[in-house]
Amino acid sequence: MKISNSIDNLYLYNYSKILETNDLRYLFILPDYFELPKTTDKEMQQLFEIWEKINDEVLDFVGISEDYKEQFRLRKTIALLKVEMICKEDKSLQTIIDIKERELLNMMPKQKQTVDESIIAIEVNLKMQINPKDTTVKKYFSYIKYLSKKNNK
Repeated sequence: MKISNSIDNLYLYNYSKILETNDLRYLFILPDYFELPKTTDKEMQQLFEIWEKINDEVLDFVGISEDYKEQFRLRKTIALLKVEMICKEDKSLQTIIDIKERELLNMMPKQKQTVDESIIAIEVNLKMQINPKDTTVKKYFSYIKYLSKKNNK
């Protein structure tokens, strides 16, 4: 099965779904995402490693504040715990995951802009349509960087 392994080939739709659900199976390149495939422990580990690489690419490409880096670290911890829970079939880890997810929620700004809201802002400012299923993560962050520079002038 093919896997998106970079911000150059991961579509915004999939990226957004992973952020929303923490389900790394959205890294698979599928004709549709109504039913995600079952995965082995080895595949989950591979998906996690790819997701880490993608997050590093985003950080390198965009540049990020310390608060956001801390949120990424916590997301990484949560993802690792989920992989461990699945691989070891240890349901007791769910309590730790729940605590970490609440901690992450408390770290996030109350007025956090969603991917959908940022797409709307890009569309309004650049007077263009963005299709999340056709736009790569790299292109999306390029638009955001461009608007940020434009607004800071």
